[in-house]
Parts: sequence; C-alpha cells; structure tokens
Amino acid sequence: HFRRMWDAVGWAKAGPDRPACWEVQRFGRAPQDARTYFDDIVSGRHCSRTRWMRFYGNEGDEVSRRDGTPDFTRPAPAILGFDAGGGSIDGFCGHHGGWGSTIRQRCVRANLQLLAVWPSDYNLCRNFEWQACAAQGSLPDQDENRIKFAVAPGSLNTGGAYGHPFNRCSGWTPNGANSGTYPNAGYANDDIFFLETCLFNQICENGE
Repeated sequence: HFRRMWDAVGWAKAGPDRPACWEVQRFGRAPQDARTYFDDIVSGRHCSRTRWMRFYGNEGDEVSRRDGTPDFTRPAPAILGFDAGGGSIDGFCGHHGGWGSTIRQRCVRANLQLLAVWPSDYNLCRNFEWQACAAQGSLPDQDENRIKFAVAPGSLNTGGAYGHPFNRCSGWTPNGANSGTYPNAGYANDDIFFLETCLFNQICENGE
C-alpha cells in the first residue's frame, strides 16, 4: 500500500504508467532527475523557503503575521498524528492550550506546527520534505529538532489503532471526508500517519 502513495498527484494512486513524485519538479510537474529531489532532502534546501502552513479565508487573521506565516509566540515543534478522532493533532493542540474554530488556529496558539499546504501542492514528497526538515530542526520557527506526536508511534497498529484502520482509505481526501467521494483515491489522510511513522523509523535506524 505504501508504494502506491508516491504518485506525483496527491492522494492519487501511483502506478507504472504514472510518474512518482520525486520524478517531477516541486511545482509545475516538469520532469526532473530523482537525485535532485533526494539531494534537496539531505541539504534541507526548501526547509526555510517553503510556506508549510497555509490558512483558509480569514482563519489566519488572529494567528498569523502580516506576511501570512503563523504567529507563534515561542519555538514551535512539529506535530504529527491523525487529523481527527482518537490520537489526533487537533485534540493534542486543544489539550495543550490551543483554542479557536479551526485546527490551524488551535495549533498555532499551542505553538505547534502541522503540515498544511494547499491540497493542489501536496503529495507524499512534500510530506517527506517537511518531515526531514523537522528532523533536522530546520522548519521556520522550530528553533531545534523537537517533534511531538499526538499519539505514541509504538502504540499504533494497522487493525484500527485509535479508530483509524490502515489501508481502508479512512480519513480526509480533497473532495470530501471519505475516500469514496474521491474517485480512484490511492490513500486517505489516516494512511499518511502510518507512513510518516515508518519513514521516521527508517531515518532513525539509518542514522545510528
């Protein structure tokens, strides 16, 4: 299942007749050598120059700076978890002092930064870039390589940990709350957290 998540188009199902996300440029989808993507990951080229957290409408009015970036009041660790329900980022931010009408408002006020780029810009390559930047302590306003998890990765299981089964396309997709509203979806947001934990596991093992 993880293999089919790396399509150049976010939430689309990868296949032999479709380019992987590392085979296209970050924006514009023009072809590129895959080594460019992985070299940029190692160097952290895009960590400080990318807007990793976007606001919709006027939700950022009270929690963003004039340039539209999140207005954290102290260094903001990265936060990973499920989007909603058990083990969610939203619940974690609310429990740690965040308040407001949206998940972004609650997390900014909790001084925690989540990945929230425009869906049209998203794919798993952008997701892994953000993770690598977080592991390097190179996200804007992060200050050091602190990462928080809404639920302990070791407590996950693919059978439905915290109400989130793996490989069932449960969770948000661009066109609705359930993958059934997104034709040919390769995965949904609940699957992403499982992949994120596996990627961090590999990064940490390779760094030993």
